[in-house]
Amino acid sequence: MANLAHSLESKDAVTPDQDPMLPLVARLFAKEVDHAQQSLKYGHRAYARNSIRSLTNYCIACHTRNASGPEFKGLDLNPALSSLKPLEKGNYLASIRSFDRSIEEYEKILSQANTNSFEVERAARAALAIAVRVKRDPDKTMSLVERIISLPNSPYFLKEQATQWKQTIGQWKHESKRDLTTEEELYNEARRLITDARTMQKYPLDRSADVLYLRASGVLHDLLSKYSKGKHTADAFYLTGLSYEVLQSTGIWDLHEFYFLACINQAPHSDTSRRCFKHYQESVYAGYTGSSGTFLPGETQKKLAELEDMSNPAPKEPKDTKKLK
Repeated sequence: MANLAHSLESKDAVTPDQDPMLPLVARLFAKEVDHAQQSLKYGHRAYARNSIRSLTNYCIACHTRNASGPEFKGLDLNPALSSLKPLEKGNYLASIRSFDRSIEEYEKILSQANTNSFEVERAARAALAIAVRVKRDPDKTMSLVERIISLPNSPYFLKEQATQWKQTIGQWKHESKRDLTTEEELYNEARRLITDARTMQKYPLDRSADVLYLRASGVLHDLLSKYSKGKHTADAFYLTGLSYEVLQSTGIWDLHEFYFLACINQAPHSDTSRRCFKHYQESVYAGYTGSSGTFLPGETQKKLAELEDMSNPAPKEPKDTKKLK
């Protein structure tokens, strides 16, 4: 597993498109596998087992980013998989791009009145990501949301969010289908969806606009896959960061930070990089804040200072005050 993971992050690895998420997730995946391997080496078997089990998060995050890539519908499965729980099986199937069967497993969870509420939420969000970003099917998405609302053991907050999702899905169903191909078309569509999502939210991390953020992130991955060096790349990084700042359900909790970093590096000393630094700094502070207050390690403080300097507006050229002779 470790050898395979490092081959994915290799500079010689061939990627199917130009989306910077691919090398990013590959690097994180390799790091997590190394960590699991070290844990096993030192005898922490239970911890290593849980780390390995969570590795599908990286595959799912990458494979469900948009509709790009093949879908394996008739793949023969190892009989050993039949012993897995529906959530584990659904995650595995999503990680190998067998999306129809993956949703079927998630739907089993959303149809059982005795399933615990934690699994209901995980299955609901995973199924929603596939239906919206991969399938891009408002009818399938609506069916899933109605299951969530009608299930007795759905958490109350999830039902409240799903009620809002139902509203946005209804609007999606009545939109005229458009073939978004140019960079400008993709960028404008992503901006429209992000604007609608932020208008709907009652507070910054409100999940009631998840369907809009999922749609926007899918469009943004389309844009970055085709136009990774276009004129809207930095803004696309910023908007993708905003999306993942809310959609922290992929199991890669700091994914939004990487996009804000990419934004700063892509367009230093610009208004866009300044906005990205603001969100990045807030996220870092939140990560180092606990019951005893906020403590930032020296290296982190130094990194933030460097990024702030990189995002600050470029100094203006001094005017020549010498009088002409």
